Amino acid sequence: WARQTRFGCAGDIFILARGTVHDSATAHPAVRWECYWAHCTPRAHWLPWLRLPEPAPGLYIQKIEQRELKQRLDQAFVRLLRDSQGIGTWQAELAANALEEVILLLAQHQEKQNAPQLDERVETILAYLNQRFREPINIASLAALVALSPSRLAHLFKKQVGASIMETVLHVRLRQAARLLEFTALS
Repeated sequence: WARQTRFGCAGDIFILARGTVHDSATAHPAVRWECYWAHCTPRAHWLPWLRLPEPAPGLYIQKIEQRELKQRLDQAFVRLLRDSQGIGTWQAELAANALEEVILLLAQHQEKQNAPQLDERVETILAYLNQRFREPINIASLAALVALSPSRLAHLFKKQVGASIMETVLHVRLRQAARLLEFTALS
């Protein structure tokens, strides 16, 4: 594109579409950049995950403000860099896996940003259910935890989550059981 456009802060992720003309520089010549970059042809199954904001044609940017996410992205880029420089049978696949992790983290972050915000009481209940799914669950005690009546909590939860509290508990327990079956020797 013909105009000069200024974007970006430390930690932001930029993706340029194939054929996008670009020139990169700092605002001040004395400022030195430190950045990770990778040129690749995305694997076909990555494409649906790359739906990021497009402030200019062919330029996609995801602002990253959460420290934990920045650290995880940084770690993935370090692995990508290390594996892309190695020589061996599996180095290219390991590098692609690190890049895929970056793309998955970006897609997850974008989905969270676009998702409607949950009521903080519903978030509290979801966190409680994920931490204590092994324990017996009582709607009345959950309602007391967030200072709502059981019927009001049940209505609010179903409206925001799309499933009842007990359906959600069952889903969490089944997901945990599937993980145990897949990753342990438990029957």
